Amino acid sequence: MKGERTMKKFVSAILMLCTVCSLLAACNGGGAPQSGNAKNDIMANAAEYTDKSGGEYVPCGESGGLRLSFRPDNNYLKIENTADNSVWYSSPENAGEDSSASKLTQFKMMSAAAVEYVNTTSKKRTALNLYTSNIKSGKYTIYKIKNGVVFEYGITEVGKKLFLAAYLESGNLLTEVWLEDLEEKKENTAVCSVSVLPYFVRGRSDDGGYLFLPDGSGATVDFSNVMHSGNAYSRPIYGYEPTSLTSDYYLNVNNKSVYLPVYGARVNGSAIMAICEEGAETGTLSAEACGQSSSYANAYVKYKLLNSVEYNVGNYATELFDKTGNGGVIKTRYMFLSGENADYSGMARAYRDYLAKSCKLELKKTQTGLYADVYSSVVKKVSTLGVPHNKTVTLTSEKQLARITERLKKEGAENITVRYRSWNTDELKGDKVTSADGNISAKKLKNTENARIFPAILNLQSYSGGTYLGHLLGASKSITGLPFSRKSYLLSNLNETDKTEYLISVSGFEKNMPRIIKGLKNKGFERLALGDIGNTLYCDFTGDGSRRDGTMAVMTAAVKQSAESFGALMLDAPNAYAAVYADIIYNAPVTDSGQDILSRSVPFYTMALSGISELAAGAYNGESGDSSLLYTVAAGAGFSAEWMAEGREKLTATPLSSLSNVNFEETCKDALTLYKRVAKVYSGINGSRIYSHNYIAENVSVTEYENGLKIYVNFGKEPYTLQDGTEIPAEDFMAKAGER
Repeated sequence: MKGERTMKKFVSAILMLCTVCSLLAACNGGGAPQSGNAKNDIMANAAEYTDKSGGEYVPCGESGGLRLSFRPDNNYLKIENTADNSVWYSSPENAGEDSSASKLTQFKMMSAAAVEYVNTTSKKRTALNLYTSNIKSGKYTIYKIKNGVVFEYGITEVGKKLFLAAYLESGNLLTEVWLEDLEEKKENTAVCSVSVLPYFVRGRSDDGGYLFLPDGSGATVDFSNVMHSGNAYSRPIYGYEPTSLTSDYYLNVNNKSVYLPVYGARVNGSAIMAICEEGAETGTLSAEACGQSSSYANAYVKYKLLNSVEYNVGNYATELFDKTGNGGVIKTRYMFLSGENADYSGMARAYRDYLAKSCKLELKKTQTGLYADVYSSVVKKVSTLGVPHNKTVTLTSEKQLARITERLKKEGAENITVRYRSWNTDELKGDKVTSADGNISAKKLKNTENARIFPAILNLQSYSGGTYLGHLLGASKSITGLPFSRKSYLLSNLNETDKTEYLISVSGFEKNMPRIIKGLKNKGFERLALGDIGNTLYCDFTGDGSRRDGTMAVMTAAVKQSAESFGALMLDAPNAYAAVYADIIYNAPVTDSGQDILSRSVPFYTMALSGISELAAGAYNGESGDSSLLYTVAAGAGFSAEWMAEGREKLTATPLSSLSNVNFEETCKDALTLYKRVAKVYSGINGSRIYSHNYIAENVSVTEYENGLKIYVNFGKEPYTLQDGTEIPAEDFMAKAGER
């Protein structure tokens, strides 16, 4: 019997693995197919190139108007784009002469990759650039492959081989990095991270252009913005890893994330865009402005290959390392854009087309309307005859919701969409959500004919209830082997609450999700809104556990199953791997994080996903999300509000006590006034997707749609006059019809 059960578990695991692999083969975290070119396939017909002395570029590939060549003596790549005659070099040609850079930075600029390794006993970390360790001394091997080249480096300090492949495919440049063991392994030594072509996406202060970064909504770093101090940019793709952070991080919970694994640069009228196709979930996007460490502004991704956590033992700090580490291939696709496509708008269109093609999506007509978060209930601690207990307090019943939507429609609101939240019994109590039980009825919600109602479960991964024994059995574990926990903070004022939050184990989530979906279907729900599973990744070190790639696969599978099970799916500010399955995206970012290095906020997120999903900004009166009406309109996102039918007194001494200004009767008038302003300028969109966005003045932007409609936004304190004499009032917006 025991053997039979073991075999069943084995077969089940294999089937699950096949399911996940099949899913990722269709559309992975970067929105692209997994590489069909495994290392063995790429190297099958490789021929060693032995002459390392030449300083001239050797041609090795052509595709879609691109020509690829390499220099044998320094391993530089050269890409020529015949569309606009632009030439791109993987490293600055005169990197060794950059007086603004230190010698170490110059060596990094001249390297095809940078490696960091650690002695897991002494905890000492060492940065290694391939120029000084391999290229300068000729310790590398070159292979010519179909349409490209492979460089092989022996990293003897770690006992590893690093292969960097570069090849042309379908008019794009692709790079892949593979790590293999050397015959002589180094004990207690491991590669922590690899940075690939760190100075490929770059520009100088005398170049016209900027870096593009997917920070929140998107942002640029102007080459003219020379900085000799200040912090460089560094943000993990798909959000911070909670199990590797101290609680201090959670004081910054409202910071914008990197939702899309893409970055680029516009340089003198041409553009390059990089898409992280494989390994994005382990990557940290890094960027510097001109002058911070060299004459160049540059952007690249540093891939984390070894998870670790710092913690205190008495008065001493120590570091614990993951025994498994992150595996897989690091793969990046580079697109080269020219003409009117050579800017961040062109990058957004190219990325949208890329997602549509790789994920087999049919682009939709853009739709917008009035979106609302409506609170159903809250749990309040009360005392009866001196005995404390929890009581569920209704904030908005189904009947009250019907009256709210009826009122909105009478007042002129169109395409009303409601995210009906805080109804699930488990979620209300702060427990792990394991069922579809709750105090709302699908039958009653169907009577609300004036709106699309999405029952919402927003906390499927985090919870605060339960016992310590329960956490030992069902919470995710940190590297220490103990349940991972974090403090909870109010988004309104970042004050610490009395709650300690846990993350559900990935295996537990995997078991619960089908049960929840089945329960919702059995209750007759036809739509569903989900929250954290679209934007929260973490490692789980329970047993063999799950690293971020495994967690991403599980969450992607859950989102896909939800999309297939219901007529419409709404997600909350999802990362790329989940966004492609969303019919509606709520809390779409419309501003960047505001870091000093960033020059301008740009609506890349909404441009890239326009036509893939409906997009709504955060509630104008909410405690989270982007509330600026001006940025909402510039991004082409729908207007949203946050409401409940009952008075605010019902929230006293509850988990929702930080909410303010959410009573429907008190805020309806103001909300409708703002909504109508937005609806008026959006009326000419007529299903058209966003085509472009740019700044025509320091504080004035224009968003153009495919049908020629232009929406101007004046962020300034003074009116702005267009060339045709039309005046845009200060801190206001207007639309003008036209043709493209």
